[in-house]
Amino acid sequence: VSESLRLTWAAYDGKRLTFIATNTKTKTTRGVLVADRLRKELDAYRKAWVESNGREPKGSDLIFPGRRNEEPLTRQAADLRLRAIVKAAGLPSGTSLHSFRRSLATTMVQKGASLPTVQKFTGHKSLAQLQRYVDVSESDEMAALALLGA
Repeated sequence: VSESLRLTWAAYDGKRLTFIATNTKTKTTRGVLVADRLRKELDAYRKAWVESNGREPKGSDLIFPGRRNEEPLTRQAADLRLRAIVKAAGLPSGTSLHSFRRSLATTMVQKGASLPTVQKFTGHKSLAQLQRYVDVSESDEMAALALLGA
């Protein structure tokens, strides 16, 4: 989450988001493809950003600025905002920014993505770390057995 909150407009080229080494736990730069839906949201957000700031963003401008536009939005502020939105939408409580990372990993694996591919998106340093994020349900186990014809 903190890596995402530190993204600048230079990190987004319309196709990929690049997380630079200085902002990652693993101290490695990685780029991930942006899905069409997220691309549309980021492009719409960029338009709103331009309207709010009265200018095109510079590459060094934060995508998610804090109150003074000089520092990134804090993880705590982003999490509080998310919880308020979840509550206003009448969704179950307990959602946090981190739960989306876990859901991404689990859903990608359930849909057939390899663990190394999921690792590229989540930025986990090792597959062992990533595996702790992937929830395995009984239906997942049944599907695995079905692959064996069992």
